[in-house]
Amino acid sequence: MLPGRGVRTKQLLMTDQPRKYAIIVDGDSLEEAVEETAHLLYLLLGRSLRAHRRDHTEECGFEEFALEALALLTKYRSAYSRELSVDASHTEV
Repeated sequence: MLPGRGVRTKQLLMTDQPRKYAIIVDGDSLEEAVEETAHLLYLLLGRSLRAHRRDHTEECGFEEFALEALALLTKYRSAYSRELSVDASHTEV
C-alpha cells in the first residue's frame, strides 16, 4: 500500500503538540551566565508551579521541590546577583 493511501492520520494542530523551550544564556563571563541562568530558573519554576497547581490536584512532590528551590534561589539571590549601577541620567526626581 502506498504511503498516505488508505491510512488515516490524525492532523495535528499547533496546540496539540507539546511546548518546547529553548533557553539561550547571554553573558560576558561565567558569573554573568550563572546569574542569568538562576534568574531564568526562578522564572520558569514559578510559572511551572502555577501551572502545576492549576492542572494537578494529586500530590506528586513537584510542588514541594519547586517551593524549596524557589526559597533557596530567593535566599541566595544576593550571592548570584550583581548590583545594578544607577546611572544619574536615569534617575527620576
